[in-house]
Amino acid sequence: MPHALDRKLERLVSRTLKAGIAGSGALMVAGFALAMFRPESMAADQWQLAWLASQPLSALVAHPSFYLTAGILLLMFTPILRVLMTLITFAIERDWRYVLISAIVLLVLSLSIVLAALD
Repeated sequence: MPHALDRKLERLVSRTLKAGIAGSGALMVAGFALAMFRPESMAADQWQLAWLASQPLSALVAHPSFYLTAGILLLMFTPILRVLMTLITFAIERDWRYVLISAIVLLVLSLSIVLAALD
């Protein structure tokens, strides 16, 4: 039975990674396609998250940098989700050594994002 659970969890992790990559790619392709039709909307100041956050959602739907930024963020958070899922898998299996290692990796990833956002 543990092997069946391992296989199910591995498939879940695999599907999550594939969905993250596919979703990220789709968002970036949509952003590039919109940029081809609206090149004036690709100003450098419109790539900052603060600028994107200050815009109403209705204005962002047709903005290329919204899709490109969302695709990049999804691509960045996919491995973090994978580490989180691995941590949960090890906790279910009661493998506390690897739970601790996964938690440390997740902490390092989280700290790097927070510190990068503060810079």
